Amino acid sequence: RVEVYARTGKLPIAYAESTTLHMLGLLHVKFAPVWPAAVRVIVALSHAQEGPVWPCIEVALTKSMQRPLHNIATPKDSTGIIDISSKKAAENTIIYDHHVRCFSWEASRGKNHVIFTSSDKERNGQVSRHVEADDLTRFESVWSIMENAPHLTSTKSKVVVPMFFNFMLSQYYIFHSDDPDSRELNLVEILGEFRCEEWPREELGRKALQKKLEIFLKTFAAVKGPQQLFKHRTLLQMFVSFLSNPDSKLANLALSCVLRYKLPYLTPYAEHVQPMLQKEGLREALTKFDLSEESELVDISHRLDLIPIVTRILFGRFLSRGNGAKSSKDPPAARRAAILSFFSGLGERNGEINYFIYMMVRAFIPLEMNMVIHGPTMPREHLEKMIESSGCISSNALLKVPIKRQEGFLNLLYDVIVQIGYGMKHFVPNIMNLLLALCEQTEDAFIVNKNQSVENKDLDGDESTA
Repeated sequence: RVEVYARTGKLPIAYAESTTLHMLGLLHVKFAPVWPAAVRVIVALSHAQEGPVWPCIEVALTKSMQRPLHNIATPKDSTGIIDISSKKAAENTIIYDHHVRCFSWEASRGKNHVIFTSSDKERNGQVSRHVEADDLTRFESVWSIMENAPHLTSTKSKVVVPMFFNFMLSQYYIFHSDDPDSRELNLVEILGEFRCEEWPREELGRKALQKKLEIFLKTFAAVKGPQQLFKHRTLLQMFVSFLSNPDSKLANLALSCVLRYKLPYLTPYAEHVQPMLQKEGLREALTKFDLSEESELVDISHRLDLIPIVTRILFGRFLSRGNGAKSSKDPPAARRAAILSFFSGLGERNGEINYFIYMMVRAFIPLEMNMVIHGPTMPREHLEKMIESSGCISSNALLKVPIKRQEGFLNLLYDVIVQIGYGMKHFVPNIMNLLLALCEQTEDAFIVNKNQSVENKDLDGDESTA
C-alpha cells in the first residue's frame, strides 16, 4: 500500500522524506524479507518525487562508502580506556558496569549495543531487534536502489561516479596494489580534492571487494545511454579494463556496461563476443568468430579497435581457473590452447597481436614509465613503447613484482612459444632482456638465502660451543 501511495507523487514533502528515511532505516534491520519491499518504495518515490527524496538517498550512499566504526572509546579512568569485556571490567560493580555500557551506547549513537548483549542471542530462530544487518549487506541494499532507479544514476552522476572512483582508488586498488590496471587510469588527478581517505589493507577482504564491484557494475549496466554520465570516457576505459578479470561474472557485467555505449566497432559483433564469456561456450565461439586476415567477418576499419577488447576478454579467460570438476567441459588446458590458437591467426603486419603481448608483459613495465591511457584503446606507437620498456626493467625493480606474477608470465610464455611460434619473432629481443632480468633476480635471491643460511649455521655453532 505504501508503494502505491508513493507512485502517485501526491505525498506532502514531509511525508515523502519521512517515508524514505523510514525505508532506509528498514535496510538496517536484520530481516531479509523486508529489504526488497523497502527498496521498491524508495524507487517509486524517486520516480514521483525525486526532489525531496534524493538528499536522503545521497546521505545513505555516502554512509555506505565510509569505513565501519571500530573500537569506540568508552569513559576513561586513571588506567585509560575501559574494556568492558576484560577481567578488570568484570570486577567492577554492577552499577558502574551498567553505566559504562549505557555511556558506550549513547556515545556511539546506537552502534555499540553491548548493553543489550543478554538479549542479542538468537532464540528459537528469532533475532533480537537490537541486531542490525552487516555492513556489506547494507551496502548491497542501499546501492540496489540505484540499480533499480537508473534515472538517478543518470541525473546525479556527478555524485555517483566519484563515489565509484573513490571505491576503486581507496579500497579496490589498495587491496589489489599490484593490479596493472591502476597504472592505466589517472584516478588521483580526476578526483583531486574529492579523493577519500584510503582504507587500511587489513580491513579489506577479497570477497567483499568483489561483491562491491559487482554491485557498482550492476548499477552502471542498468543505465541506458551512459554517454550522459559524468566522466563517461573514464568509465568506459574502466569497464574495458574489467573485461580481463578472471571472474567471469564481473567480466560479463563489464561487457554489459561496455555494450551500453553502442560502440560502432563492437556492437555489430556482440553476438560473437558475448559467448566468449560463457563457461562452456568459449571454444565454439572462437571457432565461429574468425579474425584471421583472410576472413571477411570483421570490417577492416573495425579490426584495430575491436581486437583490444577481444584480447582483454580472452586474456581474462586464459587466467581464470576451472571449476575443479574432472568432468568439466571447460578444462583450463583445453581452454588456453584454444585461446592461443585464436591469437595465432591474427595478422602480424598491422601489429594486431601487440595488444596480447602488452597484456603479457605490462606487469614488468618500470614504475617510472607513464602507463596512463585515454580511452578504451591505445595508439600503436604508445603500445610498442610500453612493450619495449618491459625489457628494460632491472632486477631490483623486479623485487616489487609478486612472485606469482613472475611464475605466471613464465608459464604463459612457454605456452605462447609452443602455440604461436614464429609469430613472436618480433618480440624476441625484448623478451630475452626480460628473461635475463628474471634470471639475475633469481640468482641474487639465491645468493642472499645461501649467505643467510651460512650465517645461521655459524650462530648455531657459536651457541653450542659456548
